[in-house]
Amino acid sequence: MNLGFQLNHSAVSEIPIIHLPASKSLSNRALVLRQLLLDRGLLAPVLENLSTADDTQLLERFFSGHQSQFNFNNAGTPIRFATAYLAQKVGSTCLLDGSERMRKRPILGLVKALEEWGAEITWKGEFGFPPIEIQGKNLSSIPSLLVDGSESSQYLSACLLIAPFLNEGQRFVWDSNQSSSAYNLLTLQLLKDWGVEIRETHHQIEVSPYQPQNKMNSVYRIESDWSSAAFFYEWLAAQASGELILADLSLDSAQPDSALIELMKDLGIETLQQGKDLRLIQTGKKKKRLEWNFSQCPDLAPACICAAVTQVEQAVFTGLDKLNLKESPRLDELFNQLSLKGFRLEKTENAELRFIGSGQISKKINFKTCADHRLVMAFACIQPQASEVILDEIHWVDKSFPDFWREAAKIGISYSRYGG
Repeated sequence: MNLGFQLNHSAVSEIPIIHLPASKSLSNRALVLRQLLLDRGLLAPVLENLSTADDTQLLERFFSGHQSQFNFNNAGTPIRFATAYLAQKVGSTCLLDGSERMRKRPILGLVKALEEWGAEITWKGEFGFPPIEIQGKNLSSIPSLLVDGSESSQYLSACLLIAPFLNEGQRFVWDSNQSSSAYNLLTLQLLKDWGVEIRETHHQIEVSPYQPQNKMNSVYRIESDWSSAAFFYEWLAAQASGELILADLSLDSAQPDSALIELMKDLGIETLQQGKDLRLIQTGKKKKRLEWNFSQCPDLAPACICAAVTQVEQAVFTGLDKLNLKESPRLDELFNQLSLKGFRLEKTENAELRFIGSGQISKKINFKTCADHRLVMAFACIQPQASEVILDEIHWVDKSFPDFWREAAKIGISYSRYGG
Protein backbone atom coordinates (compact mmCIF):
# COMPACT_ATOMS: atom_id res chain seq x y z
CA MET A 1 0.00 0.00 0.00
CA ASN A 2 1.42 3.40 -0.98
CA LEU A 3 1.95 5.62 2.06
CA GLY A 4 3.60 8.49 0.25
CA PHE A 5 6.70 9.44 -1.66
CA GLN A 6 10.24 9.09 -0.38
CA LEU A 7 12.70 11.78 -1.43
CA ASN A 8 16.02 10.68 -2.86
CA HIS A 9 19.10 12.89 -2.86
CA SER A 10 22.07 12.64 -5.18
CA ALA A 11 25.20 14.71 -5.66
CA VAL A 12 25.28 17.53 -8.20
CA SER A 13 28.38 17.54 -10.39
CA GLU A 14 27.65 20.57 -12.58
CA ILE A 15 26.15 23.99 -11.94
CA PRO A 16 22.39 23.40 -12.26
CA ILE A 17 20.48 25.60 -14.70
CA ILE A 18 16.92 25.96 -13.40
CA HIS A 19 14.04 26.96 -15.66
CA LEU A 20 11.28 28.58 -13.62
CA PRO A 21 7.64 28.83 -14.63
CA ALA A 22 6.13 32.11 -15.77
CA SER A 23 4.77 34.36 -13.04
CA LYS A 24 1.29 33.22 -12.02
CA SER A 25 0.60 36.61 -10.45
CA LEU A 26 1.36 38.50 -13.65
CA SER A 27 -0.34 35.92 -15.88
CA ASN A 28 -3.64 36.09 -13.98
CA ARG A 29 -3.69 39.89 -13.98
CA ALA A 30 -2.83 40.05 -17.67
CA LEU A 31 -5.62 37.60 -18.55
CA VAL A 32 -8.23 39.77 -16.83
CA LEU A 33 -7.00 42.97 -18.42
CA ARG A 34 -6.84 41.37 -21.88
CA GLN A 35 -10.42 40.09 -21.55
CA LEU A 36 -11.68 43.51 -20.48
CA LEU A 37 -10.20 44.98 -23.66
CA LEU A 38 -11.51 42.22 -25.93
CA ASP A 39 -15.03 42.57 -24.50
CA ARG A 40 -15.01 46.17 -25.69
CA GLY A 41 -13.67 45.37 -29.15
CA LEU A 42 -10.32 46.97 -28.33
CA LEU A 43 -6.88 45.78 -29.35
CA ALA A 44 -5.19 43.62 -26.72
CA PRO A 45 -1.59 42.42 -26.73
CA VAL A 46 -0.63 38.81 -27.34
CA LEU A 47 0.43 37.22 -24.04
CA GLU A 48 3.80 35.54 -24.37
CA ASN A 49 5.18 33.03 -21.85
CA LEU A 50 1.83 32.68 -20.07
CA SER A 51 1.91 30.50 -16.96
CA THR A 52 0.90 26.85 -17.34
CA ALA A 53 -0.06 26.62 -13.66
CA ASP A 54 -3.46 25.18 -12.73
CA ASP A 55 -4.66 28.57 -11.44
CA THR A 56 -3.96 30.31 -14.73
CA GLN A 57 -5.45 27.49 -16.79
CA LEU A 58 -8.64 27.72 -14.70
CA LEU A 59 -8.88 31.45 -15.39
CA GLU A 60 -8.26 30.87 -19.12
CA ARG A 61 -11.03 28.26 -19.13
CA PHE A 62 -13.36 30.67 -17.35
CA PHE A 63 -12.82 33.31 -20.04
CA SER A 64 -13.14 30.81 -22.91
CA GLY A 65 -16.94 30.73 -22.91
CA HIS A 66 -20.15 32.20 -21.53
CA GLN A 67 -20.35 30.53 -18.13
CA SER A 68 -23.52 30.30 -16.04
CA GLN A 69 -21.57 28.69 -13.23
CA PHE A 70 -17.92 27.95 -12.63
CA ASN A 71 -15.96 26.03 -10.01
CA PHE A 72 -12.54 27.50 -9.20
CA ASN A 73 -11.61 24.61 -6.91
CA ASN A 74 -9.08 26.16 -4.47
CA ALA A 75 -7.77 28.93 -6.74
CA GLY A 76 -8.09 32.07 -4.63
CA THR A 77 -6.73 34.71 -6.99
CA PRO A 78 -8.81 33.59 -10.01
CA ILE A 79 -12.11 33.52 -8.12
CA ARG A 80 -11.51 37.01 -6.74
CA PHE A 81 -10.50 38.44 -10.12
CA ALA A 82 -13.46 36.69 -11.78
CA THR A 83 -15.82 38.19 -9.19
CA ALA A 84 -14.76 41.74 -10.08
CA TYR A 85 -14.80 40.98 -13.80
CA LEU A 86 -18.34 39.54 -13.69
CA ALA A 87 -19.66 42.42 -11.58
CA GLN A 88 -19.05 44.84 -14.48
CA LYS A 89 -20.07 42.48 -17.31
CA VAL A 90 -23.52 43.87 -18.12
CA GLY A 91 -26.23 41.25 -18.64
CA SER A 92 -24.29 38.25 -17.37
CA THR A 93 -25.33 35.99 -14.49
CA CYS A 94 -22.88 33.48 -13.05
CA LEU A 95 -22.50 31.36 -9.93
CA LEU A 96 -18.91 31.05 -8.66
CA ASP A 97 -17.98 28.22 -6.31
CA GLY A 98 -14.96 26.23 -5.22
CA SER A 99 -13.70 23.38 -3.06
CA GLU A 100 -14.55 22.91 0.60
CA ARG A 101 -11.37 24.80 1.47
CA MET A 102 -12.43 27.65 -0.85
CA ARG A 103 -15.71 27.88 1.01
CA LYS A 104 -13.66 28.79 4.07
CA ARG A 105 -11.60 31.48 2.30
CA PRO A 106 -13.17 34.93 2.75
CA ILE A 107 -14.30 37.22 -0.04
CA LEU A 108 -16.45 39.70 1.90
CA GLY A 109 -14.09 42.68 1.61
CA LEU A 110 -14.11 42.45 -2.18
CA VAL A 111 -17.89 42.06 -2.43
CA LYS A 112 -18.45 45.10 -0.18
CA ALA A 113 -16.15 47.22 -2.37
CA LEU A 114 -17.90 46.14 -5.57
CA GLU A 115 -21.29 46.87 -4.02
CA GLU A 116 -20.12 50.45 -3.46
CA TRP A 117 -20.05 50.69 -7.26
CA GLY A 118 -23.52 49.15 -7.54
CA ALA A 119 -22.64 45.49 -8.02
CA GLU A 120 -25.36 42.88 -7.47
CA ILE A 121 -23.90 39.87 -5.66
CA THR A 122 -25.85 37.24 -3.70
CA TRP A 123 -24.46 34.87 -1.08
CA LYS A 124 -25.46 31.28 -1.89
CA GLY A 125 -23.81 29.65 1.12
CA GLU A 126 -22.24 31.01 4.28
CA PHE A 127 -22.21 34.82 4.42
CA GLY A 128 -18.80 36.21 3.46
CA PHE A 129 -17.62 33.12 1.57
CA PRO A 130 -18.20 31.41 -1.79
CA PRO A 131 -20.42 30.31 -3.42
CA ILE A 132 -21.72 33.62 -4.74
CA GLU A 133 -23.98 34.58 -7.64
CA ILE A 134 -23.10 37.70 -9.62
CA GLN A 135 -25.39 39.64 -11.95
CA GLY A 136 -23.33 41.93 -14.16
CA LYS A 137 -24.31 45.60 -14.14
CA ASN A 138 -23.11 48.94 -15.40
CA LEU A 139 -21.00 49.99 -12.42
CA SER A 140 -20.49 53.65 -11.45
CA SER A 141 -17.46 55.09 -9.73
CA ILE A 142 -17.77 57.03 -6.47
CA PRO A 143 -15.72 59.99 -5.22
CA SER A 144 -13.40 57.79 -3.16
CA LEU A 145 -13.30 54.05 -2.45
CA LEU A 146 -11.64 52.30 0.48
CA VAL A 147 -11.14 48.57 -0.12
CA ASP A 148 -10.64 46.52 3.04
CA GLY A 149 -7.44 44.62 2.36
CA SER A 150 -7.01 43.14 5.84
CA GLU A 151 -7.78 39.65 4.51
CA SER A 152 -6.21 39.89 1.07
CA SER A 153 -4.46 42.46 -1.10
CA GLN A 154 -6.17 40.77 -4.05
CA TYR A 155 -9.42 42.59 -3.22
CA LEU A 156 -7.86 45.92 -4.15
CA SER A 157 -6.02 44.43 -7.14
CA ALA A 158 -9.30 43.01 -8.48
CA CYS A 159 -10.92 46.44 -8.22
CA LEU A 160 -7.91 48.18 -9.76
CA LEU A 161 -8.08 45.94 -12.83
CA ILE A 162 -11.67 46.94 -13.70
CA ALA A 163 -11.39 50.58 -12.55
CA PRO A 164 -10.08 51.89 -15.92
CA PHE A 165 -13.32 50.68 -17.51
CA LEU A 166 -15.62 52.68 -15.26
CA ASN A 167 -16.84 55.83 -16.98
CA GLU A 168 -14.85 58.20 -14.77
CA GLY A 169 -12.11 55.94 -13.49
CA GLN A 170 -11.77 55.77 -9.71
CA ARG A 171 -9.91 57.28 -6.78
CA PHE A 172 -8.90 54.77 -4.09
CA VAL A 173 -7.86 55.34 -0.50
CA TRP A 174 -5.10 52.91 0.47
CA ASP A 175 -2.15 52.36 2.78
CA SER A 176 0.99 51.51 0.87
CA ASN A 177 2.47 50.02 4.06
CA GLN A 178 -0.35 47.53 4.54
CA SER A 179 0.51 43.84 4.44
CA SER A 180 0.98 42.54 0.86
CA SER A 181 0.50 46.00 -0.67
CA ALA A 182 3.50 45.21 -2.88
CA TYR A 183 1.11 43.05 -4.91
CA ASN A 184 -1.08 46.11 -5.49
CA LEU A 185 2.01 47.89 -6.81
CA LEU A 186 2.51 44.95 -9.17
CA THR A 187 -1.05 45.44 -10.45
CA LEU A 188 -0.46 49.17 -10.90
CA GLN A 189 2.73 48.51 -12.87
CA LEU A 190 0.85 46.16 -15.20
CA LEU A 191 -1.85 48.79 -15.77
CA LYS A 192 0.82 51.38 -16.57
CA ASP A 193 2.53 48.96 -18.96
CA TRP A 194 -0.79 48.61 -20.78
CA GLY A 195 -1.30 52.35 -21.17
CA VAL A 196 -3.48 53.21 -18.16
CA GLU A 197 -2.72 56.53 -16.52
CA ILE A 198 -2.11 56.11 -12.78
CA ARG A 199 -1.35 58.68 -10.10
CA GLU A 200 -0.37 57.34 -6.71
CA THR A 201 0.85 58.47 -3.30
CA HIS A 202 1.30 56.54 -0.07
CA HIS A 203 -2.37 57.09 0.76
CA GLN A 204 -4.20 57.46 -2.56
CA ILE A 205 -4.43 55.94 -6.03
CA GLU A 206 -6.16 57.61 -8.99
CA VAL A 207 -6.95 55.39 -11.95
CA SER A 208 -7.96 57.23 -15.13
CA PRO A 209 -10.42 55.80 -17.67
CA TYR A 210 -8.80 53.65 -20.32
CA GLN A 211 -8.11 55.51 -23.54
CA PRO A 212 -7.92 53.28 -26.66
CA GLN A 213 -5.31 55.53 -28.24
CA ASN A 214 -2.89 54.90 -25.38
CA LYS A 215 0.34 53.34 -26.60
CA MET A 216 0.79 49.67 -25.84
CA ASN A 217 3.09 46.97 -27.14
CA SER A 218 1.54 44.31 -29.39
CA VAL A 219 3.15 41.57 -27.29
CA TYR A 220 3.31 41.42 -23.51
CA ARG A 221 5.86 38.91 -22.19
CA ILE A 222 5.25 37.44 -18.75
CA GLU A 223 8.32 37.36 -16.51
CA SER A 224 9.58 34.18 -14.88
CA ASP A 225 8.27 33.61 -11.38
CA TRP A 226 10.19 34.87 -8.36
CA SER A 227 7.90 32.94 -5.99
CA SER A 228 9.05 29.67 -7.53
CA ALA A 229 12.70 30.68 -7.24
CA ALA A 230 12.37 30.49 -3.44
CA PHE A 231 12.70 26.70 -3.30
CA PHE A 232 16.00 26.69 -5.15
CA TYR A 233 17.34 29.43 -2.91
CA GLU A 234 16.22 27.22 -0.01
CA TRP A 235 18.24 24.29 -1.33
CA LEU A 236 21.36 26.39 -1.94
CA ALA A 237 21.06 27.98 1.51
CA ALA A 238 21.63 24.54 3.05
CA GLN A 239 24.86 23.93 1.12
CA ALA A 240 28.31 24.79 2.42
CA SER A 241 29.26 26.10 -1.02
CA GLY A 242 28.05 25.91 -4.59
CA GLU A 243 26.26 27.77 -7.36
CA LEU A 244 23.20 27.52 -9.54
CA ILE A 245 21.68 29.45 -12.44
CA LEU A 246 18.10 30.70 -12.58
CA ALA A 247 17.37 31.11 -16.29
CA ASP A 248 15.52 34.13 -17.68
CA LEU A 249 15.12 36.00 -14.40
CA SER A 250 15.97 39.63 -13.68
CA LEU A 251 17.13 41.54 -10.63
CA ASP A 252 15.00 44.40 -11.92
CA SER A 253 11.52 43.06 -11.26
CA ALA A 254 8.31 44.48 -9.77
CA GLN A 255 7.41 41.08 -8.34
CA PRO A 256 7.32 41.34 -4.53
CA ASP A 257 9.06 38.00 -4.08
CA SER A 258 12.27 39.38 -5.55
CA ALA A 259 12.75 40.23 -1.85
CA LEU A 260 14.56 36.86 -1.86
CA ILE A 261 17.70 38.66 -3.03
CA GLU A 262 18.08 40.49 0.28
CA LEU A 263 16.62 37.83 2.56
CA MET A 264 18.92 35.09 1.36
CA LYS A 265 22.05 37.16 1.86
CA ASP A 266 21.56 36.24 5.52
CA LEU A 267 22.07 32.60 4.55
CA GLY A 268 25.16 33.27 2.46
CA ILE A 269 23.68 33.59 -1.03
CA GLU A 270 24.84 36.32 -3.39
CA THR A 271 22.65 36.97 -6.44
CA LEU A 272 24.29 38.30 -9.60
CA GLN A 273 22.86 39.23 -13.00
CA GLN A 274 24.54 37.29 -15.78
CA GLY A 275 23.02 38.33 -19.09
CA LYS A 276 19.37 37.33 -18.99
CA ASP A 277 19.96 34.88 -16.14
CA LEU A 278 20.80 35.04 -12.44
CA ARG A 279 23.80 33.34 -10.90
CA LEU A 280 23.38 32.34 -7.25
CA ILE A 281 26.58 31.78 -5.26
CA GLN A 282 26.76 30.24 -1.79
CA THR A 283 29.54 32.17 -0.04
CA GLY A 284 29.28 30.31 3.25
CA LYS A 285 28.84 33.59 5.18
CA LYS A 286 25.69 32.71 7.12
CA LYS A 287 24.18 34.51 10.07
CA LYS A 288 23.47 32.56 13.25
CA ARG A 289 20.51 34.76 14.19
CA LEU A 290 18.08 36.56 11.93
CA GLU A 291 14.79 38.43 11.78
CA TRP A 292 12.66 38.24 8.64
CA ASN A 293 9.42 40.10 7.89
CA PHE A 294 7.17 38.55 5.23
CA SER A 295 4.41 41.17 5.28
CA GLN A 296 5.08 42.14 1.63
CA CYS A 297 6.06 38.66 0.43
CA PRO A 298 4.04 36.05 2.38
CA ASP A 299 4.42 33.38 -0.33
CA LEU A 300 8.13 33.21 0.48
CA ALA A 301 7.50 32.14 4.07
CA PRO A 302 7.41 28.32 3.61
CA ALA A 303 10.69 28.07 1.69
CA CYS A 304 12.53 30.70 3.71
CA ILE A 305 11.44 29.37 7.08
CA CYS A 306 12.37 25.81 6.09
CA ALA A 307 15.77 27.09 4.99
CA ALA A 308 16.37 29.05 8.19
CA VAL A 309 15.52 26.34 10.70
CA THR A 310 18.23 24.06 9.31
CA GLN A 311 20.92 26.78 9.17
CA VAL A 312 20.60 29.24 12.05
CA GLU A 313 20.48 29.07 15.84
CA GLN A 314 17.64 31.51 16.41
CA ALA A 315 15.18 33.40 14.21
CA VAL A 316 12.07 35.56 14.38
CA PHE A 317 9.56 35.49 11.52
CA THR A 318 6.90 38.21 11.31
CA GLY A 319 4.32 39.36 8.75
CA LEU A 320 2.62 35.96 8.71
CA ASP A 321 -0.89 37.13 9.66
CA LYS A 322 -2.49 36.15 6.31
CA LEU A 323 -0.92 32.73 5.91
CA ASN A 324 -3.85 30.86 7.44
CA LEU A 325 -6.11 32.19 4.66
CA LYS A 326 -4.09 30.48 1.93
CA GLU A 327 -4.60 27.09 0.22
CA SER A 328 -4.16 25.52 3.66
CA PRO A 329 -4.01 27.09 7.12
CA ARG A 330 -0.38 27.55 6.12
CA LEU A 331 1.00 29.16 9.28
CA ASP A 332 -0.50 26.49 11.52
CA GLU A 333 0.71 23.70 9.26
CA LEU A 334 4.27 25.06 9.05
CA PHE A 335 4.36 25.32 12.83
CA ASN A 336 2.86 21.87 13.40
CA GLN A 337 4.87 19.98 10.80
CA LEU A 338 8.24 21.47 11.74
CA SER A 339 7.60 21.24 15.49
CA LEU A 340 6.68 17.57 15.26
CA LYS A 341 9.98 16.83 13.50
CA GLY A 342 12.19 18.32 16.24
CA PHE A 343 12.49 21.98 15.19
CA ARG A 344 11.69 24.05 18.27
CA LEU A 345 9.25 26.82 17.35
CA GLU A 346 7.01 29.14 19.29
CA LYS A 347 3.92 30.78 17.80
CA THR A 348 2.72 34.09 19.27
CA GLU A 349 -0.79 35.51 19.44
CA ASN A 350 0.06 38.09 16.75
CA ALA A 351 1.05 35.40 14.22
CA GLU A 352 4.80 35.49 14.72
CA LEU A 353 6.99 32.41 14.65
CA ARG A 354 10.10 32.20 16.80
CA PHE A 355 12.71 29.53 16.13
CA ILE A 356 14.71 28.72 19.25
CA GLY A 357 16.87 25.88 17.96
CA SER A 358 16.72 22.27 16.90
CA GLY A 359 15.96 19.48 19.31
CA GLN A 360 16.23 15.80 18.43
CA ILE A 361 15.60 15.58 14.67
CA SER A 362 13.88 12.37 13.63
CA LYS A 363 15.84 9.94 11.47
CA LYS A 364 12.74 9.42 9.36
CA ILE A 365 10.62 12.51 8.69
CA ASN A 366 7.08 12.26 7.33
CA PHE A 367 5.66 15.58 6.16
CA LYS A 368 1.95 16.12 5.57
CA THR A 369 1.66 18.54 2.67
CA CYS A 370 -1.93 19.60 3.44
CA ALA A 371 -2.97 19.95 -0.23
CA ASP A 372 -0.71 23.01 -0.39
CA HIS A 373 1.66 23.44 -3.35
CA ARG A 374 4.10 25.67 -1.48
CA LEU A 375 4.38 23.25 1.44
CA VAL A 376 5.14 20.37 -0.95
CA MET A 377 8.04 22.27 -2.52
CA ALA A 378 9.35 23.72 0.75
CA PHE A 379 9.40 20.32 2.45
CA ALA A 380 10.95 18.74 -0.66
CA CYS A 381 13.89 21.16 -0.57
CA ILE A 382 14.48 21.14 3.18
CA GLN A 383 17.82 19.65 4.16
CA PRO A 384 17.48 18.27 7.71
CA GLN A 385 19.90 15.77 9.21
CA ALA A 386 17.59 12.83 8.51
CA SER A 387 18.12 9.59 6.64
CA GLU A 388 14.64 9.60 5.10
CA VAL A 389 12.18 12.35 4.17
CA ILE A 390 8.71 11.26 3.05
CA LEU A 391 5.90 13.41 1.65
CA ASP A 392 2.33 12.17 1.80
CA GLU A 393 1.45 13.70 -1.59
CA ILE A 394 3.36 15.52 -4.31
CA HIS A 395 1.02 16.41 -7.19
CA TRP A 396 -0.16 19.69 -5.62
CA VAL A 397 2.82 21.43 -7.28
CA ASP A 398 0.71 21.62 -10.47
CA LYS A 399 -1.11 24.58 -8.95
CA SER A 400 1.88 26.87 -9.55
CA PHE A 401 4.91 24.91 -10.83
CA PRO A 402 3.93 21.87 -12.95
CA ASP A 403 7.57 21.12 -13.88
CA PHE A 404 8.89 21.37 -10.34
CA TRP A 405 10.07 17.76 -10.06
CA ARG A 406 11.89 17.90 -13.39
CA GLU A 407 13.77 21.01 -12.25
CA ALA A 408 14.34 19.62 -8.75
CA ALA A 409 16.11 16.64 -10.31
CA LYS A 410 18.80 19.08 -11.47
CA ILE A 411 19.68 19.77 -7.80
CA GLY A 412 19.66 16.05 -7.01
CA ILE A 413 16.12 15.74 -5.59
CA SER A 414 13.89 12.97 -6.92
CA TYR A 415 11.20 10.77 -5.44
CA SER A 416 10.03 7.18 -5.38
CA ARG A 417 6.86 5.61 -4.08
CA TYR A 418 7.07 4.63 -0.44
CA GLY A 419 5.15 1.74 1.10
CA GLY A 420 6.33 1.80 4.71
